[in-house]
Amino acid sequence: MALGKAIGVTPLEAETATNKFWVNTYVHLVDEIEKRLGSEESRELAYNAYHKAILTASMQDWEKMIGKYPDAKVYAEWLFSDLPEGSEMEIIEMTSENVKVKFTSCPFAPLFRSINKEKTGLILCSVDKDIANDFNRITGAKIGFKRTKLQMNGCDICDPHYYVKK
Repeated sequence: MALGKAIGVTPLEAETATNKFWVNTYVHLVDEIEKRLGSEESRELAYNAYHKAILTASMQDWEKMIGKYPDAKVYAEWLFSDLPEGSEMEIIEMTSENVKVKFTSCPFAPLFRSINKEKTGLILCSVDKDIANDFNRITGAKIGFKRTKLQMNGCDICDPHYYVKK
């Protein structure tokens, strides 16, 4: 179902249908590349392509922050401003020095798990640290990133922590 044809459904239902299509497409693309290149090289290629796509999509926003030395709260507010409909989170701490969040619902983890492709889904999650580093490189910020739990790994939550490096 395309979002433009989502008559009679909620925005969440429409976005979930689009996410299912996107996950299916991404999984098949990675699988086909893996058949040709092998597992390790295909995952590296998929990671690099996804990382580049996120970086390219984010660049315009980040360039507006150059020289303003954004803190952890500014970074998190930017990051969370474009979350998918199915995301649910609880803010544990939101200060300029520390942002701790507990995501209780990830719209992608159940989709990848439903087709036994969590390993492919983890490619998306693994980009988070590099995106924070890219943000630092471009804006001059000093944001660190930690996470101990991932729903894609079967945990009940994701627990990202963004902080200002000392």
